[in-house]
Amino acid sequence: MRVRPERGDGLVAFVVCGFAALLVTQAGRAVSTDGWLSLLGGRLIARHGLPSHNSLTVLGHGRRWVDQQWLAQLLLYWFERAGGLPLLVALHVVLVTAAFGAAVVAARLRGARPASVAILAFISVLPLFATASVVRSQSFVYVLFVVLVLALLPDRGLGASRIAFILILLVAWANLHGSVLLAAGIVSLRGVIDLRRFGRRPGPLLLVVAPWACIFASPYATGLPHYYATTAFNPTFGRYLAQWAPTGLSAVSAPVFVLALGIIWLLGKAPGIYLVFERTLLVIAVIVALLAVRNWPWLVLVALILVPRGLDAVWPSAGPTRQAAGRSGPAAAVAGALLFLLGVVSGVSSFDRLQHESYPAAAADTVAAASRARPHARIFASVRLGDWLLWRHP
Repeated sequence: MRVRPERGDGLVAFVVCGFAALLVTQAGRAVSTDGWLSLLGGRLIARHGLPSHNSLTVLGHGRRWVDQQWLAQLLLYWFERAGGLPLLVALHVVLVTAAFGAAVVAARLRGARPASVAILAFISVLPLFATASVVRSQSFVYVLFVVLVLALLPDRGLGASRIAFILILLVAWANLHGSVLLAAGIVSLRGVIDLRRFGRRPGPLLLVVAPWACIFASPYATGLPHYYATTAFNPTFGRYLAQWAPTGLSAVSAPVFVLALGIIWLLGKAPGIYLVFERTLLVIAVIVALLAVRNWPWLVLVALILVPRGLDAVWPSAGPTRQAAGRSGPAAAVAGALLFLLGVVSGVSSFDRLQHESYPAAAADTVAAASRARPHARIFASVRLGDWLLWRHP
């Protein structure tokens, strides 16, 4: 469907620019625990090849190491080597904003009105920022998730070229981040639905089975079953890691519950709005977001793509809202651009200060000096500082 630009699109642009500005403003805090671990892993791979055993820590020394995210780590390391932490953070901001913007554009191309898209985008800013504002291996797959969802949405049967594209995307994803399990499940779900609609044709059968082979297309193929069992399906992670904990009600998570309850309400109010795959995908996105905080981005991106059109169907005559959006459109677009420029200025000027506040170089130098004075001493670092110390002073 071709959609002509409307004046109300300026309001959508304002929200997207505001989200990008928020990311840039906090750029100095974007590299934290997961980022240092990724850089450390990337350096190890670049210098010594793919690791098979832990050689970095005392307590885990010699233990088997399945580095499922090796490709993402190597890419992040190369970017850091090319332009330092500023280029690395800039890459992250571009990737996350691109995913957010692509989901918004997809909603418009699917026929949703600008006002509905702007409302969903505004609700989505806080939960996406809370879970996607720091550099990590997952930064690469937000865009892939949007592309995957869009590739699976057509109501018609998926052709051979589209299926091949989807499977290639999964193979790349299998070397970037463990969320490929969710991606494979979504693809397989589409295959099951197509089997019921079109019978046992090769395409649907391939969609059901092949994704689970793709997740093992990795140098660590034989070690991945144990890896996934002890990470993605490890119930103890939620007790100690905030991102793995179930979603509780708070000021930050309130928009997640708004999205979840809104989706449930939409599906109950007008179930015929969405196709079977779309309805199921929305329900899955709600469930995984409630199961773990780290899954909020998947709910946000699915909701951005699918929910605005549902809002238009339920409220087809929201005249005042659309008129207000139309009147404010051009001014909102200009304001969004200015807001983003201010964010860039703020982010650049505060980058070194914010980074130093969280990870003071003098502290790392002190530890390194103590290590040189006592070469055989053991250094016990916190989870937050351990990888950073190893990155600063190998």
